[in-house]
Amino acid sequence: MVTAVATNIQMIMQNEKNNFLSHHHLGDHELKVFNYLTACGTSTFGFNAYRCEDCGHTFIHYNSCGNRHCPSCQCHSREEWIHKFSGFLLDIPYYHIVFTVPDTLNDIFMNNKEKMYNLLFKTSSQTLLQASERLYGQIGFTSILHTWGQNLWFHPHVHMIVSGGGLSHGENGEFTFKKAPANFLVSVKVLSRLFRGKFIDSMKKLNLLDENSSSIDFDSEPYRSLVNELYSKEWVVYSKKPFGSNLAVLNYIGRYSHRVAISNSRILDYSLEDHTVTFSYKDYRDHSKQKRMTLDALEFLRRFMMHILPSRFVKIRHYGFMSNSNRKVKIPLCRKCLNQTLLKADPEDCDLHPRNKNQCPKCSGKVMKIFRFLPEKPVDTS
Repeated sequence: MVTAVATNIQMIMQNEKNNFLSHHHLGDHELKVFNYLTACGTSTFGFNAYRCEDCGHTFIHYNSCGNRHCPSCQCHSREEWIHKFSGFLLDIPYYHIVFTVPDTLNDIFMNNKEKMYNLLFKTSSQTLLQASERLYGQIGFTSILHTWGQNLWFHPHVHMIVSGGGLSHGENGEFTFKKAPANFLVSVKVLSRLFRGKFIDSMKKLNLLDENSSSIDFDSEPYRSLVNELYSKEWVVYSKKPFGSNLAVLNYIGRYSHRVAISNSRILDYSLEDHTVTFSYKDYRDHSKQKRMTLDALEFLRRFMMHILPSRFVKIRHYGFMSNSNRKVKIPLCRKCLNQTLLKADPEDCDLHPRNKNQCPKCSGKVMKIFRFLPEKPVDTS
């Protein structure tokens, strides 16, 4: 009889750890992430003991690992980030634009993650800023890197939340804010071809490595053929219609900002005897139908570990008038041009706001901390 259990990623990692590590070599950073996710919510990271002031119930809360790849540890970070991000928003339409690279580049990405991810950020942001400048002046946007598809396969792409207009410097020296027309920001065909040219040209100038850790020469075969193939393809840039409100922007970007390759809620079954994992996914090639996929547990973990980012890599970046160097001056200037006030949203209005953790799990009464234990070594959550 096959045993299937309700599970999460941590349970799969704990049960398959020895077998997985005997078949797959992980670098130091990836191994640390694997161990952190396996030990999340255990005494490894310390604990706090509490007693309810109302009913006297005592309980222990084990600390989470805090790693950004852990699907259980992102709620608090996400809440704080959303609250901060809400202070950047203007009362204008915002667009969702996605820049994707062809899958023929997957091997180069896998062998040069940090360089290629940085290149994806750089060329996609340059493309959008250049294409929009003539129409609106300087726009503002936030880019978020995702490296996975719904089936956990490697699929590097950047999600952007883009202002529907930009800050323009008029002939009289005064700034104005030029709004985008309804349901249009920039031609995706223009973005696609400009992005393709910038990316390939910049990629050829990087010192990249192949799977054998040898330097890639793009003037030699088979890389010359690869470059020709890349130029012959239409690259995918996708643009959705504007969001309905700023709250919709917050709810949407909150789901994307701290997402990991797969959430626990998508894991349907884990067979302890067959060592297989079944999860749900959307098949975008079949009208976004919900489907199920079953993988060997080792293959499931291999796919999950492909999406571990380089240590301390910044996966959320701001550009244009929302960049770190501009936002302090230019966002208030945008509000002045638009005759708007600060629209700081309350995170409690957002779908992602968690319940109060200071409530007793038995009676929902007020709890007090009575004991705290922390490990001697500081925890690095990069």
